[in-house]
Amino acid sequence: MSTQVLDWNSPVTSRSIAQANKHHLEREIKTEHEAESLLARHAHFRGQIKPIRFRCMNRSLVVSGDVDSYYLKQLAQEALRGLEGVDRIDNRIVVITEARTDQREQLRHPT
Repeated sequence: MSTQVLDWNSPVTSRSIAQANKHHLEREIKTEHEAESLLARHAHFRGQIKPIRFRCMNRSLVVSGDVDSYYLKQLAQEALRGLEGVDRIDNRIVVITEARTDQREQLRHPT
């Protein structure tokens, strides 16, 4: 990870702020892609129909989507732990059980 040295004698310009924002945004997008790639290669998540989504904001990775078990929810979080550029994981994955799926279908298509 590179360290940026600030020169307190140089004026802050809108261009320098824009460049810093661009670099920050590029790093967050790269982190999101790395998280997606990491889970895509994981044996338990390879070929999953239900996608897991990622959003990186201020070194915090928000993970969302649906999985079939609490085990998979925790496994996703543990697999992402230690990802470079991430200090915190906000696990918003929802566990969808068969009973909940059946209830949703009944609400959508009442008999």
